[in-house]
Amino acid sequence: MKKLLFTLALIFPLVGIAQDCQDFKTGTFRLKDEAGNYVPNYSIVRKKNLQIETIGENYIKTKVVWIDGCTYELILIKSDILDVPKGTVTRVKSTSTLEGGYKGAGTSEVTEGIVNFTMYKVD
Repeated sequence: MKKLLFTLALIFPLVGIAQDCQDFKTGTFRLKDEAGNYVPNYSIVRKKNLQIETIGENYIKTKVVWIDGCTYELILIKSDILDVPKGTVTRVKSTSTLEGGYKGAGTSEVTEGIVNFTMYKVD
């Protein structure tokens, strides 16, 4: 009996680690800065296989390809903001889910390093 209780005590905390990113595959999202404020004039609308980021009057249009439940690639279709080739790939992974949002990390084939962010679903 003690072995069973010990095993259950080890397993149950791991259940909370699993992420459910299903709620973040579509919707309208806003980005928060490091101070916790929404970035003004910035939003993302993500539909099944399409994402459009708007920053003021400008935009970035990408194709969304889900790699697994919490990892996706954004393939550049068109942008009046970015000066990178059409077809440029950015890989994004949700690192943790929050109430109403998620923390993520993105890497691109045309930039160095990892970009970390916190995104909240607003619809």
